[in-house]
Amino acid sequence: MDTILLYIGFSAILLYFIVKSLYSLRNNSKYTFTNKFKKHLDQDLSRSLNHVQQALDNAGFKNVKFYNAENWFKAQSRLNSSSFTEEIVIKVRGDNEMAIVFFKSVCPISTLVFNLGKNRRNFKKFETELEKLIE
Repeated sequence: MDTILLYIGFSAILLYFIVKSLYSLRNNSKYTFTNKFKKHLDQDLSRSLNHVQQALDNAGFKNVKFYNAENWFKAQSRLNSSSFTEEIVIKVRGDNEMAIVFFKSVCPISTLVFNLGKNRRNFKKFETELEKLIE
């Protein structure tokens, strides 16, 4: 009986890593199975900080805070069944003509083995709202 349980446990762990590797290869992303997503945008922004603040609000993130000394924003996504909110950190570097917006979404505690692209969807929501404001 102990040998069977050991075999089942080993097989489950092996299957997890095989699925993880295949899924990472399919999506071509090193952040596929981590609870973190990073990306940056090169934007021609005038009043970039105002646009970022408004885009975060329009995307539905809550508790949006701006830290003036470092030029970065911190926000949270809403509670859902796949995670206990994600922490969104956005840093804006550059001047008002050309700015680089660094986006990071982190799940502090994930309730699923896979994050199922939640952090990537957070970025897409933010990017869509930012593009609407720039146009």
